[in-house]
Amino acid sequence: MEHILCLKNSHIQEYCWYNNQKIIETTNETYNSMMTENNLWIGPRHMLEDNQAFRQLIPYSLIRYGNTYLMYTRTSKGGEDRLHDKLSLGIGGHINTKDLIHVPGTEKIDVKRTIFNSALREIKEEVHVSLDTIGYKRIGFIYTTNSAVDSVHFGIAFEFRAQTDKVEAATTHISDPQFIRIEELDTYHSRFEGWSQIVHGDKLNERQLSLF
Repeated sequence: MEHILCLKNSHIQEYCWYNNQKIIETTNETYNSMMTENNLWIGPRHMLEDNQAFRQLIPYSLIRYGNTYLMYTRTSKGGEDRLHDKLSLGIGGHINTKDLIHVPGTEKIDVKRTIFNSALREIKEEVHVSLDTIGYKRIGFIYTTNSAVDSVHFGIAFEFRAQTDKVEAATTHISDPQFIRIEELDTYHSRFEGWSQIVHGDKLNERQLSLF
């Protein structure tokens, strides 16, 4: 039985204003206040899928190389039927118990490092690409109610920098990963999955990114 990390929806609402179309930018201070151990719950995934009292935490990572972003197609091999054949700019997934990192010498969860660890794991599971793991940034939050699925998930969007534009799929869940120039992404916007439409619609080439 898979157990995943989530936050109370009421707790998130204390910090986030509602916006279905844009990334919600936040300061480091706000992020640190939100992502503390006492605000988390680790629960069985099957119990959380329809429970809107909680939001499942999903690191959603974009990968940039120069003036290009990684884009790929989600195949029918993936578990989410609603995403099949959609284009995506983000790599993400649930944070589960194998991602947990504890504060040294304690049983407390180091939440930010756990989230980062999960983001890296998901990238490695999806694509073979050489990353600069030092020069990464947190873009902001994705908090929407565009669908029943959105209503139980909370995206933490990151941007990683690739060291090369060489990339290959590491799983049958995705196909045709490639780096696309920023100015060409408009051509694909209507085919993007919902969260990719949000991060792309927020003008990737103009956004002021905050440090993690």
